[in-house]
Amino acid sequence: YEGWRFNRTYQSLELLAETIRQEANQGRWKDVKPENFYFVKDATQAYLILCYTESPNYLMTFKVGLDDGIANTFGTIDSIACVYEFKILSRDEQITQYYEAEQERLYNTMSGILHLISHNALVVFDENHKRFEVLTSPYRAAQKYCLMLDVCLPLKDKHEAQAQLITKEMLVQKEKMENILGTKMEIVEPCDPDHPFTHGFFISLDEESDIRYSDDCLF
Repeated sequence: YEGWRFNRTYQSLELLAETIRQEANQGRWKDVKPENFYFVKDATQAYLILCYTESPNYLMTFKVGLDDGIANTFGTIDSIACVYEFKILSRDEQITQYYEAEQERLYNTMSGILHLISHNALVVFDENHKRFEVLTSPYRAAQKYCLMLDVCLPLKDKHEAQAQLITKEMLVQKEKMENILGTKMEIVEPCDPDHPFTHGFFISLDEESDIRYSDDCLF
């Protein structure tokens, strides 16, 4: 039955989730709590997911599990993948270009360090610089996923922007203030570099259930 294709994966993830949440509870990852990890499952996928977002700008996802795309590509449902994905939520062209450029720089840094966790795993990079997969066996999945978070989350926090984000809306507000004050104002670059991927938060489920189905999913 198609709906149970990834049932075995989900059962493995239930055990893995206990380990992951224990690590989070002990403070292994900055600002990450046990309740930030939740399941997404349906007929096409089974994942344990950690999402970081700065709504309405972007969604950054760190997940472990399997879906139809990976299983069909590699011809197996016996493996588990640790996956990173980045998705732009904004429809503003300037904001999109800004975060896509910063994300590509961050992605290149992440991918350059991923060789540290590539032993006994297959690492697959996306040519669009918005996704990578670390394919491994179920009994190594907890280790690989924790290591992926060890690498990626600090890099996310430490990433420095190349330029200041200045949108059309900001310029409009600047012009309004100039008209009110009767003087010209300059946009001054901050003394300290901005860390653009630290202004959001990790998603947690408010419901009693820690399973989110595809109809409820943000992505």
